Amino acid sequence: MPIRSSTSRTTALAGAAVLAASLMLPGCVNNNTALKPDAQSLANESIIKAQEAAAKAQEYVADDRPVEAIDQYRRALALYRDFPAAWNNLGLLLLDQNRAMEAAEAFKAAAELSPSDPRPVKNIGDVWQKQLYFDEAFRRYEQALERDPNYLPALREAIRVDALRDSRNEATAARIQRAIVQETDPDWREFLLRQKVLCDRNVRERATPQFPERFPTRPAAKVD
Repeated sequence: MPIRSSTSRTTALAGAAVLAASLMLPGCVNNNTALKPDAQSLANESIIKAQEAAAKAQEYVADDRPVEAIDQYRRALALYRDFPAAWNNLGLLLLDQNRAMEAAEAFKAAAELSPSDPRPVKNIGDVWQKQLYFDEAFRRYEQALERDPNYLPALREAIRVDALRDSRNEATAARIQRAIVQETDPDWREFLLRQKVLCDRNVRERATPQFPERFPTRPAAKVD
């Protein structure tokens, strides 16, 4: 298919501002678990350094230096491990480097830290799809859509996998409809419209009653 995967690092990696906004500051805990002032200061300093490392990683991505970007994301996570955007972006870079299992682990960490974010779960699906495990990929896309039913990248890939498995059905038709109303990319829109035609035909064929083949009856025996 001519459609490029939506894991392209030029479009999928979060910006530095998004990375900073995604951090969960330790000052937001309740009084029973609040850090002592010195510990609080050290924690905040680690977070600031993690943000700086993540911003540096973004610069390396922009300069097409993925190895250095990976190192900077790992540095950010060594400073502050509860950093879901850094885990997710690290996973995207590792997947680009064909380091599939490492990428999956990074996406899993991001998904656990951000239980309402569909992006890392969808990205785990991309890992499986890249390995041609389409059933497992589809399961992950469904999980991403449970987090956000209208998340377009997961809709696209779920529809693509249904096409690859030749398993289009009523649920596929509903996903196609939700995707089409959002889609602005002309290549993806053409793909979705083509899948709509094929899916509608599959659904109609399944709805048509199938009668057993009728065999000609044997002529009655003559009675003398």
